[in-house]
Amino acid sequence: MPLRDLPAAAAFLTMLRRFRDFSARTPRTEYWLAAAVTAALLVILLPVLLIPVAGAVLYLLAVCFLGVPFLAVTARRLHDVSRSAWWLLAGIFPVLGLGVLIFFTVRPGDKGDNLYGASPEPVPQY
Repeated sequence: MPLRDLPAAAAFLTMLRRFRDFSARTPRTEYWLAAAVTAALLVILLPVLLIPVAGAVLYLLAVCFLGVPFLAVTARRLHDVSRSAWWLLAGIFPVLGLGVLIFFTVRPGDKGDNLYGASPEPVPQY
């Protein structure tokens, strides 16, 4: 099985491809898989910090390279629960703000269309 066919890899690659898209919606599973891969990559890169100056620069570049796509996927996830991307600013407050963001991102998305677009997951027809 190719790596891109694994759900976590597919979610991560989708996050990277859609790094400029702050306007649509992202389903909960895609968001959390992309978040897990992003966190794992940053943890794997931690030993790079042991290199005096170049390590810090390389790690900062990695954070920037992964940070913008992660902000975009988080904005789309907030849109899926009918919240504005302005809620990303709640992350400025370490405990309470991150708790609010986690609360919003673990909630199930809205069924059907909302203000931010069509549902990213198929709506069951009964």
